[in-house]
Parts: sequence; C-alpha cells; structure tokens
Amino acid sequence: MVTLIRIEEQINTTLSKLFIADEFMCYALEDRIRQQKVYGRTCIPEGVYPLRVNKTSKMAGNYRSRFGKVHEGMVEIHQVPGFLGIFFHIGNSHKDTKGCPLLGARFSIKDNDFYVFDSRRTYLRVYPRLLEIAESPHGIIEVVNHIKRPQVFTAKI
Repeated sequence: MVTLIRIEEQINTTLSKLFIADEFMCYALEDRIRQQKVYGRTCIPEGVYPLRVNKTSKMAGNYRSRFGKVHEGMVEIHQVPGFLGIFFHIGNSHKDTKGCPLLGARFSIKDNDFYVFDSRRTYLRVYPRLLEIAESPHGIIEVVNHIKRPQVFTAKI
C-alpha cells in the first residue's frame, strides 16, 4: 500500500512524506489543503483511493517521449471526488502542479512556501514501485492529514 502523510503547510503548499509498504520513499509537494476546492490550487482530500495507470493522457505521452520505454503511463490517484488527472509527477514548486503530488528527495522553504528538489531523479527511482502497485488489482493510496500546527498559549489574567 502507498501512504501519503501530509506533515506541514505553508502559504500555498503542503509538504508530505510518501511511504510504500511502510518504507519512506521521498517527500511530496502539493497545493494547500482547503475546505473549498479552488481549481489548480487545492490538494486532494484525505481518504483512500485506487491507483491506476493512465496511458492516454497528454502527460503520459509527454513522459513516454521524455523517458522512453521505462515509462509505461502516469500513475494516477483515481476516483477522487471533484478531481481528475491526479498524477505523481516531476516539479519543484506549487507553480508546477494543479493538485498533483510532486516528488522530491529533499525540500526547503522560500518565501513562505515549500519547494522540493531532485524531482526528476526521485520520480525515476520511485516510479517503478508506484507502477507495480498501480498495476496490481488492489493498488491503493491512503492520504492522511497529519499537519503540525503551532501551539498557541493563552496567558491567564
């Protein structure tokens, strides 16, 4: 099973950890968690979703041209209410996604937003494992919000 655990937020971004079979694989960068969906600026809601391989999307064609036979299609988080085409893919900032998780080996904060790095290399390393799970009959992902919130202390008067 694939697990995406969201751990921290900034102004426009959410940082997550991606696990496969309880093994930490990489960080993921997503848009911010919002109660009301804003197109292209909202990550998917927490929940359990099937994974599938999408071989017909424009992005699948672009990645096939870019990476050759090693890329069999985009691993898609499927059946997310109100969302279509949620793929794991390459990118560094929230400007590179419209709700999809971007994979990276490390992260930083700049201008109050997260960025991930080594995205291409990380994607190519993690992709075969994600593909194997997405091709299996019971391939699923669990998305969990486990955001660290700053503690607020109130003085007693």
